[in-house]
Amino acid sequence: MLRVSLEYLSKENENCYYKGNLYTGLVIDVDAGRVVSLDLFEEGQRSTEYTNEYWEVYDYKLRVEDSQLSFEYNDNQNITSYNNEAFTGIAFKFENEFCTAESLYIDGQLSSELTFYKNGQIADISFNRDGIDFDCSWYQNGSMHKMEIFKLDLFDISLEFTEENNLTNLKIEGDYFNNIEQFKDIIKEPFFYDKSFFKDVDVTEDITITGKHVDDIIFENLFSNQGMHKLKKILLFDTSITDKHLPKLESLDHFEAVIINGIRINSKMVEENNASLRTIGALILCLLTSFYLIPRIFGEVSSYDRDHAGALTIVLFSAFVISSGIIYNVNKMASIIFTVIGILISDSIFIYILVCTRGSGDVLNMMVVVNAVSLVIPIAIHKLMETKDSRI
Repeated sequence: MLRVSLEYLSKENENCYYKGNLYTGLVIDVDAGRVVSLDLFEEGQRSTEYTNEYWEVYDYKLRVEDSQLSFEYNDNQNITSYNNEAFTGIAFKFENEFCTAESLYIDGQLSSELTFYKNGQIADISFNRDGIDFDCSWYQNGSMHKMEIFKLDLFDISLEFTEENNLTNLKIEGDYFNNIEQFKDIIKEPFFYDKSFFKDVDVTEDITITGKHVDDIIFENLFSNQGMHKLKKILLFDTSITDKHLPKLESLDHFEAVIINGIRINSKMVEENNASLRTIGALILCLLTSFYLIPRIFGEVSSYDRDHAGALTIVLFSAFVISSGIIYNVNKMASIIFTVIGILISDSIFIYILVCTRGSGDVLNMMVVVNAVSLVIPIAIHKLMETKDSRI
């Protein structure tokens, strides 16, 4: 709504006009630098007294034009004075006929401020109340530009949007979602209480996301309802988003890159890195198991304890199969190689046991079981590991 000084309005037949039209908006009556009344008008008629919802918790009667204030630097701080005293009250700033700001001062210090565009649309609100630092700004078309909320030792969040209402910056530090509810009476502007808020948010082509409390749930909500359909590049810094989402990003039509903590990567690079690490780990597991078990297996065979030797052989084979399962989802060829090597080694040992101990039934049964499960177990292990994602 428009916010206009009374001196720029005309009155005719008990109606107020502004530039020839019946006036709707706020009328501010200023006399000798003091604001004496604040009234809301509708179609030229006074409707009610104006109350700023942001300052309603205060009952300050002293209201002045900001041109009446003086500013001093005293005791290492800026002091705002009115009539040579630290000012407590509300100051109104004007640009010609338009009121473009309301500022609340307490003991000479700026406590809260509202600024407006000349068309009356709110431009920015900022305040510090009960330890909460809040700052929210809007574009002239009414869409949100930026919101920042900070509470020492609890949380620090910020969201920044383009003029088309697309999210371009997101930061969530601290346990915001478990603490913000207690401050909802302080913050008048719309803000979010839970992560479902992001289901209705669209992101811009390039977005930066920061903070340990940005997790998979927030990412999933941003991705849902095609909220990322414009995305080309995403920058992630110290988040709790896991690498399982990279393939989803590369399914987007315009996606080009993800940069994690300053390093440009893609899902193929992550998969290759995982494949190398898991393959090396699997190889080490197999080598250590082989070096430890094979001498003991042949020792048991030499003492004609075929059952104990067969059991140790199954343990050896299991090391190869488990290794195969560990790397199954990132390097299927290596997985097959580990399984084949495990079968060849175990079958060779089983045959050696049969020859040396002249056994048959139990050892043959072991061979059948080993060969039967050799392909099933790696896939089962792979399925169990699908939920074990590393943070990016």
